[in-house]
Amino acid sequence: MNEAVIIPVDQFKKGELQVVCLSPVEVTVVLKDKSQETFRTEAKTSHYSLKHSLEEIEQVEVKTIEGLQYEFLPAIKAL
Repeated sequence: MNEAVIIPVDQFKKGELQVVCLSPVEVTVVLKDKSQETFRTEAKTSHYSLKHSLEEIEQVEVKTIEGLQYEFLPAIKAL
């Protein structure tokens, strides 16, 4: 299963991302200058603050990691 969700920056109000999933997912923050920052989530943490201001961000992509098994798709919310 290789699923991806793209969240436009206008969906964020506080510059935070909530991800609920027992397995890690990969989060890529795409900036307006086309550079990217990528990190992996952890099951024990559900809230992540984006390191860049909303004015710098174009979109955020959340995707499952190839080779990992997921019992259910991650619950993702832009905050």
